[in-house]
Amino acid sequence: MSAQPAVSFRDESGWRIGVIGRDAMAEPDVLADIQDAVHRSLEERPARRLALDLAAVQYIASNGMSLLLMLHKRQREAGGELTLCGLDANVARSFHVARLDRVFEIHESSATLQRDRPDGTPAAAAPKATG
Repeated sequence: MSAQPAVSFRDESGWRIGVIGRDAMAEPDVLADIQDAVHRSLEERPARRLALDLAAVQYIASNGMSLLLMLHKRQREAGGELTLCGLDANVARSFHVARLDRVFEIHESSATLQRDRPDGTPAAAAPKATG
């Protein structure tokens, strides 16, 4: 495993953005690290709006998709939201086949997310990203 963290966080324009490292969504031990890092980040500094930037991820195993669904559920139960950004074409196709593109709000990149929803407009009122 590389020394690069599985996920790194930054706060920008009302969003907590977690940038997922390359190949992190395919390795079970790294998925546990991602889960722990997300929970730690939200415990230390709660954020209603969480976005995960998957631009570096080229493949997501089924357990990676399960992790994203679990994080989505927990964030919604806490009164927040989880949005995904920067899906690679293969990852986007996997999300479409699994119909997860109907579950998650997906933006082209974290930059377009901030452009489309700079004030944290609720997802229902926000423009729908196209893919």
